[in-house]
Amino acid sequence: MVRAEMPKLILMDINLPEMDGFEALSILKKEGLTKQIKVVALSANALVSEVERGHEAGFDDYLTKPIDFSKLLTTLNKVLQVN
Repeated sequence: MVRAEMPKLILMDINLPEMDGFEALSILKKEGLTKQIKVVALSANALVSEVERGHEAGFDDYLTKPIDFSKLLTTLNKVLQVN
């Protein structure tokens, strides 16, 4: 689906049913066509160590639930470099 649509950004829940978001990110970043797509993690886990793990894994940002919509908009603008 990602290859067919080629989005500029993916909001990815860390707790996916088939695989976790870290594994899905790894697959995206290994493929030439999808490695440039920006990926923002969404998670209920707000531990500092998990946020750091997300950044180290290559997520462009890491947002915790419940989502603060003003922070979401700020993050989207930053990641997509929208002024």
